[in-house]
Amino acid sequence: MTRCTRDLTVTFVLVVGVCARVAAAGEGAPRTPDDVRKLMTRAVYALRTPEGRAGTVGAPGGTTKESEAAVEAGLAWLAKAQEPDGCWLGGPGGEGPRYEVGITGLALMAFLGAGYTQAEGTYKAAVAKGLDWLKANQGGDGSFPKRRSFYEQGIAAIALGEAYALTQDQAIRPAAERAILFICRQQPEHGGFRYVGGTTEKDGDLSVSGWQMVAMITGFCGGIEGL
Repeated sequence: MTRCTRDLTVTFVLVVGVCARVAAAGEGAPRTPDDVRKLMTRAVYALRTPEGRAGTVGAPGGTTKESEAAVEAGLAWLAKAQEPDGCWLGGPGGEGPRYEVGITGLALMAFLGAGYTQAEGTYKAAVAKGLDWLKANQGGDGSFPKRRSFYEQGIAAIALGEAYALTQDQAIRPAAERAILFICRQQPEHGGFRYVGGTTEKDGDLSVSGWQMVAMITGFCGGIEGL
């Protein structure tokens, strides 16, 4: 069992409630790891469709027409802010650190979170262009040489992993797989990460480590092998 596999036991905790509901509905509880993965994917991405989003409007704990309109306005702005080469930049007026790997990942996550992928939706061209930029700026080992911290590795890996999980687009899978497995290889035995990647146990950082865990779970949901 790898460190990543051991850490991913958290996914089984996350689906306990969903499993109970599925069993109660007569669908039967998951029996194999692949059953769990499919159930996780269903639970995580159920609201990433127009129907799923519409069903939350006005529901208890859901969204409102105003909040949905705000999301759409934000995405429209992001699409206009995309650079010609496909990335997004940080820093006011282009000054200061650009953090383009992380900012591009976050922008893509915003589109993917609303159900817009490289395969369909109003912003499919912007999403495809952003994913192409990440792929073009990824090293052969799965890292991103332009990143300034390991936060950006996790964020970019999540964006690629979600794009693959949502579409099963085989053109995305190799980059997603490399990015996520690079994180796994950098993980020390104690499990934690810091700004440069793996670190000593006492110096592990909760937020950096959290982004890497989300990337691993995203890979699990998408069916990335080797976790």
